[in-house]
Amino acid sequence: MRRILVIDSANIFIQYVELVVSRYGYGTKGVSSAREALEALVHEEVDLVIAQENLPDMTWSDFCRRAGTDSDCSGVPVVVLSSDPGSFDLQGCEGINVAGVRTRPISMRDLIAVIQKYLPYKNKRRQIRAPLAMKAMIRKGEELVPCQVLNLSEGGMFIMKKDPLPMGTDVHLLLSLQEVETPLEVTGKVVYVVEKARGKHPPGMGVQFNELKPGTREKLFQHLDDHVSSILGR
Repeated sequence: MRRILVIDSANIFIQYVELVVSRYGYGTKGVSSAREALEALVHEEVDLVIAQENLPDMTWSDFCRRAGTDSDCSGVPVVVLSSDPGSFDLQGCEGINVAGVRTRPISMRDLIAVIQKYLPYKNKRRQIRAPLAMKAMIRKGEELVPCQVLNLSEGGMFIMKKDPLPMGTDVHLLLSLQEVETPLEVTGKVVYVVEKARGKHPPGMGVQFNELKPGTREKLFQHLDDHVSSILGR
């Protein structure tokens, strides 16, 4: 498994990166300080580094110098996250391979773009899935039945329901997004069912979306992007 070293003083950001990259079969090693990062570069195999510019225990130039001296990481691409990418000083990065500078905080889409560019993955169809509470309605003829969405991905969602519909059932859903006045209409099919609660996992059903209309697709994916990015406190 290829691994990404994440250097950030905020543990929540490390968890965020893990959430995104694990969907593509990558592992992460998260550290909160430059000293921990230097040790990881020496003792562990790392394929990509994502690091905040303002390290808590060392200047960026000192980190670059020590990384170039203490470890053989010259071939490992390093992506720096900076609040002001335009002012980042590449002159002080001798010893490491700064492949790119991105804005901090980084959105989910930009993070995926970083992975695609610097650490290509074989299966690009894996979808981001994130815990997300959302009200929805299931249309049954002329009746609208309220339900609760517990997680959302680009390909579908899990709906909490005590009496889930059978597998293979076609469903028509109305999704309520805070930023959209009119509920989004989507259709899909039940692809798996959880009939009884399993630990903290409630009963319900997994719904795979049918092909979405372009406008609906954009609004839904932007909602997912904003939600996952909000983990960073944006």
